[in-house]
Amino acid sequence: MFDLSGTFFREKIYAYWATIALSLVAPLYALIHFPIPKEIKQDSYDTNRFFSFLVRFVGIPFILVYFIILYTYSIRVLMNFHDWPNGIISWLVIGFSIFGYLVYIFSESYVGEGKFLRVFRKYFPFAVLPQILMLFYAIYLRIAQYDLTMNRYFVIVFGVWLTIISLYYTISKRKLILFIPATLTLISIGISVGPWGVFSLPLDRQYERFISNIEKAGILQNGKIHPLVKTIDVNLENEIISEVRYICEYRTCEKIRPLFEQVLTAAEEENKKQWDTSSSFGRDYS
Repeated sequence: MFDLSGTFFREKIYAYWATIALSLVAPLYALIHFPIPKEIKQDSYDTNRFFSFLVRFVGIPFILVYFIILYTYSIRVLMNFHDWPNGIISWLVIGFSIFGYLVYIFSESYVGEGKFLRVFRKYFPFAVLPQILMLFYAIYLRIAQYDLTMNRYFVIVFGVWLTIISLYYTISKRKLILFIPATLTLISIGISVGPWGVFSLPLDRQYERFISNIEKAGILQNGKIHPLVKTIDVNLENEIISEVRYICEYRTCEKIRPLFEQVLTAAEEENKKQWDTSSSFGRDYS
């Protein structure tokens, strides 16, 4: 599962430790601290007053202020629809939704401690729904320009999940808190495997778009790479550069290397020739 050869030399040990801690250690630690069902007495548990204060007088007011700012900004954007901001709306909606639903979860234990808290829990899911439309339109514009990437894939999945839980809390009468982590877990598992997964679909789409663009530019003809004989459109050039950067940063160019094998081989031979003629230390060519 892990590339152990580069663990210590490339400082990947931090990422691996985080993966183990978050996926194995932390869940097990949380589970062993869950109370045994027979020890729980209905409606007789003590609540943390300080945490109640944070939820009621810090978290909810912050969400209210964020709500006002976000909707004010959304109205401004809609009034200047032709000049849609790049990427800002998506992150504003994501931040608003994540923090809002965290407060929604944490406030479950304090429902009976104030009318303002009950109003927040009743209407917050409704406040999220219009912003989901803004989120989807913003990410649609980015995908239409540069197609799907891993980050955009996550934004789409987050939007779908946000839609599901928001509709559930606006329609359902039960409003189980368990619905949030349960649906998030199922969706996370679903996008982790298969050709539709987050590690496969964006890369495949970027590769297909790259092939289409280099054929359009005349670089790829009949399956072979040819040098450019004329300049190409700047927008097309930028798209090709963006796609190469994404593919190479994601998989160190493995996916597109076969296309350029002949060019790379010739460059490697030339590089070795220069090494052999200029190196005075007698070292082998690496």
